[in-house]
Amino acid sequence: MGTLKTTLKVESTDLFPTPVSFTKINNNLVNGQFSGFISIVAGTAAKKLNVSDINSGVAYVYLESPTTNTVPVLVGATGGTVFAVLQPGDVAFFPYGQTTLGGLDLETKTLTGQATLQYFIGEKE
Repeated sequence: MGTLKTTLKVESTDLFPTPVSFTKINNNLVNGQFSGFISIVAGTAAKKLNVSDINSGVAYVYLESPTTNTVPVLVGATGGTVFAVLQPGDVAFFPYGQTTLGGLDLETKTLTGQATLQYFIGEKE
């Protein structure tokens, strides 16, 4: 059993109309048989991230679009609507999945050109 500690810090002293400052720390259990960092090159054809191939079908997912990218990376459920547009330098972290060996997978693509997507999948059990 492993623990994946995530810390979200949101802070701005000049955000109008109200400044914001908070930190949230979560200890996420990664109990499954798979966890790892992967880097792929996304293009205009959708490419699966293979989240649904893990045993539990449920995982913590971290996504990063490196600052060296020149176009945004789009992420969504396989065959579904895009729910994240990662501009160069953007990151995202979220739990994803729903059923053992059969949840909807994630896929990534670009509208034009190619871009790197670095991601982590940590299987929940």
